Amino acid sequence: MKYISLLIFAILCLLCLSCEKSDNKSQQQYFLQDDLGNEFIFERVPEKIISTAPNLTEILFKLELNEKIIGVTSQCDFPAEAKSKEIIGDMLSLNFEKIVNLQPDLLFITVEGNTKEAYNKLIDLGIKVFVSNPRDLAGIDKTISDFGKIFNIEKIADSVINDFQSRKEKIKQELASIKKTSMFVVSLSPLILAGKNTFINEILIECGLKNIAENSIVPYPVFSREEVLNKNPEFILIPNDLVRVNEQILEYYPEWNNLDALKAKRILLLQPDIFMRPGPRYIYAMENLHERIKFFNQTE
Repeated sequence: MKYISLLIFAILCLLCLSCEKSDNKSQQQYFLQDDLGNEFIFERVPEKIISTAPNLTEILFKLELNEKIIGVTSQCDFPAEAKSKEIIGDMLSLNFEKIVNLQPDLLFITVEGNTKEAYNKLIDLGIKVFVSNPRDLAGIDKTISDFGKIFNIEKIADSVINDFQSRKEKIKQELASIKKTSMFVVSLSPLILAGKNTFINEILIECGLKNIAENSIVPYPVFSREEVLNKNPEFILIPNDLVRVNEQILEYYPEWNNLDALKAKRILLLQPDIFMRPGPRYIYAMENLHERIKFFNQTE
C-alpha cells in the first residue's frame, strides 16, 4: 500500500510539473518587429483588435481571426462580414474617440494607406499600434507570417503561405515562355502605370509578362502618350472602375488605336480590389490573369 501511495504521489507530481511547463509556454514572452522596425513584446495573444486598412483586414479574415476584430475602416469591404464590424472612420480620418472607447489590445495600421499623424496620435493615446506595410508578394507573406506569430497560429499562417507558393509555381511554369510586353494602368488622367517596385509588377512577371514600366524609379510612374506609343505594349491591363468597355480607352488616347494591344484586342479589364490591394487575394488575381493570358496564347 505504501508503494502504491508513493507511485500515485509521483504521478501527480509529474502531472503538475507538466501543467506548469505548459502554462509557462503559453505565457512565454516573444519578440517581434513591425515593418517600421519597432520591437514588440507579446506576453499574451491579443483578444480585441482593430484594422485600419482593407488589405490587413482581408489577411486577418483569411487567418480566421474575424472573432477578434472589433473595429475596421469604411474601406474594409471584404469579406462581406467585415462590413458588419464597428466602423472607426476611414483610412485617412480615424475616429480616435471611438477607438479609445473600444479599448483594443492591438491596432494594425499601414504606412501607405494611413497617415503619420494618425499613427502618432494613436501612440499618444496609449494604443498599441503594429505597422504592417506589405509592398510586394514577399511582404504580403511576411505580414501573414507576422500575424501567425502574434496570434499563436503559425501553422495556419504557414499553410496559407505554402498554398500560395505552390499555386504561384504552377502559374509560373505554365506561362514562363510567354514574355509579351504589357502595361498596368493605375490612372488614365494623368496616365500612371504600375512600375518596378510594386506587387502588381511581380504579378505580371509571375504570369510571363514584361512590364514596359519595369525600369521606373518610382513605384507608380507618370507616363507620356509618346512613351506608350514607343513601348507599344502587347497587353493593356486596366481596372474596370476606370473604364467599363475597351473602347473607352480611345476616348482618352485615340492614338492608342495603333498599339499592338488594341489591334489584337488584348485589353484586360480587371477587378480592382484583387489586383490593387496587397493582400491574400493577390493569388486570385494571378490565377485570373493566368487563365486569360493562356486563352490568348492558345487562340493565336
